Parts: sequence; C-alpha cells; structure tokens
Amino acid sequence: MNHTDILLCNYDHKLLEMLTGKLLGDGNITIQKNRKPRFRFGHSIKDRDWCVHCYQKFADFLPLNPPKYRRVIDSRIKGGFS
Repeated sequence: MNHTDILLCNYDHKLLEMLTGKLLGDGNITIQKNRKPRFRFGHSIKDRDWCVHCYQKFADFLPLNPPKYRRVIDSRIKGGFS
C-alpha cells in the first residue's frame, strides 16, 4: 500500500481536498531546524469566516493554533500587486 492509498483510507476525501487546495494556494509547510514541520495558511481580514471554517475542519486532524489577526505591511500592494 503506497502513501496515497494510506491517506485515502484513513482520512476524509473532502479534508484531503481542502488540504491540497490550501497548499496549492494560500498555505505552506515550514520546516525549521530542531522543530516539527508546521502547516499554516493566511487570508485577508475580509475572508475571516472562511479562515475560521477551514481551521475548524482541520483542527480535529492537525495540531493547529487558532486563527489570529496579524497585519502584514507589504509595499508591493501599493504597486498594484496582491
């Protein structure tokens, strides 16, 4: 049995789809020396409800901290990038 089969047998398909979508979009996994890998995702404040919804779906399966607001100043936004 390969890794994909193990995931599909042990986890809900919708959960795996959400996780894949987060990693392809606004999520990432960071790995720091002498620490466990960390999954995180970010949204704008206008998407707060979606962020909380995703957190609630993942919280039973992944050790995540609750969402918190963090203001990010990015000079590129003034230039029209987002």
